[in-house]
Amino acid sequence: MKFRFKEQYDQYLSHIEAFLDQQCFVEDAPQQELFEAMRYSLLAGGKRLRPVFVFDFCRMCGANWKAAVPFAAAVELDAAVFQGEMVAQLIELFFQLG
Repeated sequence: MKFRFKEQYDQYLSHIEAFLDQQCFVEDAPQQELFEAMRYSLLAGGKRLRPVFVFDFCRMCGANWKAAVPFAAAVELDAAVFQGEMVAQLIELFFQLG
C-alpha cells in the first residue's frame, strides 16, 4: 500500500478550507465589515501545514482525522491571529471605522 501524500494533502486542505469558510463567521452580524476583513485574511490561501499536521497525527494514531477538523481550525486561527497576519488588517479596519 503506497501512501499518496498529494491526494491526502488535497483532501485535508479542502476540509479545513470549507470548515473555516462555513463555520468561522456569522453572515448577518453587526460587525460584518470586521468579519469580512478577517475572512479575507484567513482564507487568502496558504499551505495550511498546521491543520495538515493535526490531521496526519490523528490518522497515524488510528483516529478519524475528520473528527479533528474543529481543533485543526482552532490551531490555524490561533496562528493567523498571533503571528500578526490578521492584526495589521484589523487595526487598519478599526481606524477606518472610527
